[in-house]
Amino acid sequence: MFHDRLPALPRLGIGLSTEYGAIASPGALDPMALRAHAPQYASFLELGVELSKGLDSAAEAWAANHPVTWHFLDINLDDPEDFDPEWIAGSRALIDRVRPAWACGDAGLWHFGRRDRGQMLLLPPILTAGSADRLAEGVARLREAWGLEVLPENPPGVAFVGDMHLLDFFGRVAERADTGLLLDCAHLAIYQQLQGNAPLDGLDGFPLDRVVEIHIAGGVRRQHRGFSYIEDSHTTDVLPETWEIVGRVLAGARNLRAVVFECERNGLEATLPGFARIAEMVERYLPGFSQERKVEEPANIQHDVKIRHDVRTDRQEVDAARLQQAAVRLMHDPAMVARLYGGSRPEPLREAEAAMLRRVDARAWGVDGWRRAGLITALLEEFPVSAACLGIGALEAFLSGPGFAEVVAARGSMAEAAAAALAAHRPILWLARIEGMVARCRRARSVGGPGWRLAPGVEAQELPEGTLAAWQELRAQMGADPAAWAVAGGRLRAPAAGRAREWLVVQPGPQGPQLSIQPEPVARLLEKVRGGRGDGEVRRWLGRQGVAAGEVDELLAGFVEDGLLVYNGA
Repeated sequence: MFHDRLPALPRLGIGLSTEYGAIASPGALDPMALRAHAPQYASFLELGVELSKGLDSAAEAWAANHPVTWHFLDINLDDPEDFDPEWIAGSRALIDRVRPAWACGDAGLWHFGRRDRGQMLLLPPILTAGSADRLAEGVARLREAWGLEVLPENPPGVAFVGDMHLLDFFGRVAERADTGLLLDCAHLAIYQQLQGNAPLDGLDGFPLDRVVEIHIAGGVRRQHRGFSYIEDSHTTDVLPETWEIVGRVLAGARNLRAVVFECERNGLEATLPGFARIAEMVERYLPGFSQERKVEEPANIQHDVKIRHDVRTDRQEVDAARLQQAAVRLMHDPAMVARLYGGSRPEPLREAEAAMLRRVDARAWGVDGWRRAGLITALLEEFPVSAACLGIGALEAFLSGPGFAEVVAARGSMAEAAAAALAAHRPILWLARIEGMVARCRRARSVGGPGWRLAPGVEAQELPEGTLAAWQELRAQMGADPAAWAVAGGRLRAPAAGRAREWLVVQPGPQGPQLSIQPEPVARLLEKVRGGRGDGEVRRWLGRQGVAAGEVDELLAGFVEDGLLVYNGA
């Protein structure tokens, strides 16, 4: 039980947070400088980590000598497929390196589709009972996989979908997962403002004795087309509503272990008043907080979660996964917003799901104008020549089309789906295929199964002769920043395809994908083993191509050395 595990958690005190590159950014807070100047405010550092990025040198240096917690930035806790062996192995390696006191992180949607370039984001969970139960299963599964306490956190957002109060939702998660919690007081203030609630609404029925860590951060009040919201800015200007929540939480969180002031991109002097106020409040409500003391066992550790809304989320016509996927699309597709609020029911939503989404102010979906622009920029960088020939409108059409919807629904790759959509335009078919090969090479995946196979990231494609040279020439016209060139209105003309053919091979290289024209026999062999072939079959095929038996071993060894083929003799 959680309260049996609780005594093993250290009392860390007051600390700060960081993520990759934050410490090195101009004007940012240096944790080492804070520790030297006011060590009582820098008892530990919370490391925000996306595994694909890892740790920067400043975080490594801190973790080598001082306490840390690990804040994950890339796991969708309610999705069993997200617990893939590669990610679990990487996370365990990180735990071995930095030895965190516990793990924590926003229990929301960290990425749509795969963990891929342009597909990382953070959206709140769908606030339904079924969604809470799936999230709780993920928390328990991760705790078991790591042998480490995992504290789910309430995320920020501007659009909360569902019929449970946020605190009821996380109370249910805590009970079902038998876990402690990280309560972000700034995020809670954001939610309460959006819902028209008082700052402390719902806290009376919330299991504060399960709160192990709290976050405090500044926020900025903003408007979008008359829609009012709070931006989770991580400035030093903490809102009065957040301070009110902090006081109430500290008064009831008798098992609190850590307080984080999220102010990583502010200078030292600017952060000191906030740290001082936090320290004063902690001492007022929890005297001797920084000193180890016996944990009080509550008389009853089970909590009845009070649901103050009409919960209908376990009925078949409402599915949390479809709602979450729709929320992602609404954030990126204004046309879908117009259809939904115009009375249409976008597929595959059911009417009850569409009605639930419409409870969110329509203007909320467009608050982050950079979200859609960011995806278009990522696609421009992946497909510069194709986009410059067709115009940016082709990328905008992709985000409103079935290809993007399928990526969101089926854990796909946005870049790979966009490559297929662009190749459907006949005038740029071959140019799009080249850029599609490059995009897939960047996402090289490990290969499995016995026999001969293409090395990860290797592809061969027959193209009209001169296509690669034409693509390279067009790409050179766009300069060092193709996205900016295209946004500025630059356009290219696709060359006419000739009848003669050439074989393009793409493979990973030290500086990124390498493109080369290869003789037809080489390309034919690569095509032969694309899906995997047995050793005997490959040798017989080479013999039929005129390769002498005594030359086969040397030939195949050369392909392996050049990074084109791999062989698994199992």
